[in-house]
This record gives sequence, structure tokens and C-alpha cells, in this order.
Amino acid sequence: MNHKANDTTHIDSIIVRYLMGSATHEETEELLRWIEQSEENKKVFFEQQDIWESLHPTFDLNEIDIEKAEKRILMRTGIEPRKPGFIKMFLRLWSRVAAVLMLPLLALLTYYILSSHNDIHEIVLATSYGCTSNTVLPDGTKVWLNANS
Repeated sequence: MNHKANDTTHIDSIIVRYLMGSATHEETEELLRWIEQSEENKKVFFEQQDIWESLHPTFDLNEIDIEKAEKRILMRTGIEPRKPGFIKMFLRLWSRVAAVLMLPLLALLTYYILSSHNDIHEIVLATSYGCTSNTVLPDGTKVWLNANS
């Protein structure tokens, strides 16, 4: 009984050194042979490894930004809307600017087209020999015609 307790203490110390990363090559080989001997040994090793990893995490718990992690989870689940990226914000801004500028430009273009759309009227005037004539054109211009024009 004492031999088994001594063997357990010995293998426990090898497991600790192995998990710490300070086990020698011979100790690592001995541990691997011990694990392969039975399913019970394998179970004991994995239980100790789980305990070791929970007590010695690979990251510092104080370095975790809880608020940032919570915000990331809320954004991934859709509870909190995501902030748009720079390109999306830039495009949204310029689309608004373009919309604001488009209305006055459209109004000016409509006014220009409607105001410059004059119907061209062909007016033919003629005078006989020895006669003069005058008339007012549709745009308000007075025209005098001399004889034989």
C-alpha cells in the first residue's frame, strides 16, 4: 500500500512538472508510458490537466476588457447595431450631399429648358416697289422694311 501511494506521489510530481513545462525527456517518456498503461491513468492525467488549466489560464484575467467583450457579443447577436465603417459613413455623407445639391440643379435645369424653349416662327414680310413697311415681331422687335424688300 505504501509503495502505491509513493508511486502516485511520484507520478503526480511528474505530471506537475510536465504541465509546467519543466519535465525532462525521461520524465515525459515515463509519463506517456504510465498514461498508456490503463484508461484509469489516462483519466487521472486528463483530470489533473483540466484542474491545472483552470488554475493557470493561458491569459491574464485582469487584461480582459469586459465592456468591449459584452459590446462585441451584443453586436454579433444583433441586439446592438453595428457602427458603420469609415467607407460606409463617407458614402452615406456624400449621398446626402449629392441629394441636397441635386434638387437645386434639377430646378435650374428645368427652368433653363423651359425658358429657352422658344417656338421658332417663320415670318415672311415683303414690300412692293416704292412702299415701306414696319412690323413688330413676336419677341417685341420692331422691323422696318424699305422699298422692294
